[in-house]
This record gives sequence, structure tokens and C-alpha cells, in this order.
Amino acid sequence: MQDEFLDANNAKLPLHLLSNVVSKFGYLHIPASAHMQANLWVADLFPSWLRLAASTKVKFYSITNGLTWCYIELLYNKYTTNYWSDAFSNAIIELEALHGSIWWCEEALLQLTGIGREFRVAEAVGKLVNEGLRCVEEITCYASIGKGEVCELYEK
Repeated sequence: MQDEFLDANNAKLPLHLLSNVVSKFGYLHIPASAHMQANLWVADLFPSWLRLAASTKVKFYSITNGLTWCYIELLYNKYTTNYWSDAFSNAIIELEALHGSIWWCEEALLQLTGIGREFRVAEAVGKLVNEGLRCVEEITCYASIGKGEVCELYEK
């Protein structure tokens, strides 16, 4: 296992292809001497990152049923009928996990392809997840003040 590395989809990659390619911050740095090896490695990663973007989109749609405002309304109803304060906290945890996944995906594709078709696919998913997360975070801020503020925000 020391001479292999598992990527996001648990596909084994030879470790010698990773040397000097991924820095400690997760950004790709491809030295000129490793250009030929890195091209092989980079080409293999496109489908993996695109699959991650697609699975993140599917998970987001399964959480929100495809509509962010319906999801917010569902959380609002849970909060107001049962005064279940964890409704928003649990939603933030789920959405932050998706946001983290798509952020890494966007960063990797940006480093691999630049602003290309592959990056735009991940960016579109990132915008959906980011919008949902920001809406839930805003409502959570109002919920920390009180139930009346959440109701007032919902009426807007």
C-alpha cells in the first residue's frame, strides 16, 4: 500500500505519479520534469472529479427535492410547529459537507483544466449548494434571536 495512493473514488494511483504534484495545501504543482507523468495522471482524474460533482448534485437534490425554497419551507415548518431548534443546525451540517466536497472538486478541476467545461460543471453544482447553505445559515442567525424573527423573515 505504500507505493499506491487512493483517489476520491478509491481508484489506486501509483505513488510515483503523485510526487511533486500535490502540495501540502492540495493544489497541483507540476514541475517541468514531471510534465509527461503528470499528463497521464491528470487525464485520469477528470472523470473522477466529474463523478464527484455529479454525486454531490444528486445528494443535494435528494436533500432539497430539487428546490431550495421548498427545503427552506420544510425547515421553517419543522421549526415553527415543533419549535425544533436543531432543524437548521442539522441542515447546515449536511449542506456544509456537500459544500466542502464540491469546493475541493472545483479547486481540483480549476488546477487541472483552468476555466473549462469541466470546471463549469462543478461550478454550477457549487452555486446550487452554496445558495442553499447561505439561506439556511441566514435563517439560523434569525433563529438564534427568536422565533418571531424567523416568522418575520419567512413572511418577506
